[in-house]
Amino acid sequence: MDKKQLAAENFVDGRRGFMKTASIGACLALAGGASEAFAANAPQKDSCCSLVPYFEVAEGKLDAFKALGPKFVKLTRREPGCLYYAFSFSGQIAHCREGYKNAAAVLAHLGNVDAVLKEALSIAKITRLEVHGPAAQLDKLREPLAGLNPQWFVLAEGGFRR
Repeated sequence: MDKKQLAAENFVDGRRGFMKTASIGACLALAGGASEAFAANAPQKDSCCSLVPYFEVAEGKLDAFKALGPKFVKLTRREPGCLYYAFSFSGQIAHCREGYKNAAAVLAHLGNVDAVLKEALSIAKITRLEVHGPAAQLDKLREPLAGLNPQWFVLAEGGFRR
């Protein structure tokens, strides 16, 4: 074997060794990152509560009701306990899709939007209100929300939250 062939083989062997070492290091780095990702996505004790209100908007008042949406969103966007919040419409029926970290966040939200909600209720009525969440969280809401006559949905065990 001449010097060029020997140098080429040594280069290839050296490259293979480097690639093996690099691969092991990359796998370890990925495994470390993956374990952090798995830990971050591990199931948590679910305390989330969702409100499911349906509003029947008075005839001729739909545009006025829709104009309140951005006011609700602007106020709610500042709430650290709000997970999601948006309005949807079907004819004269409006629905607010809203979820919160826990019962305390629901109550904070209702206090925050009280004035705009009163304005909305001057041109619409709540025809149905569902409250969903774990039993312990719903128990904290039963008295404060009793006047709204909600239907309570207790979260079954065995689900998950990310």
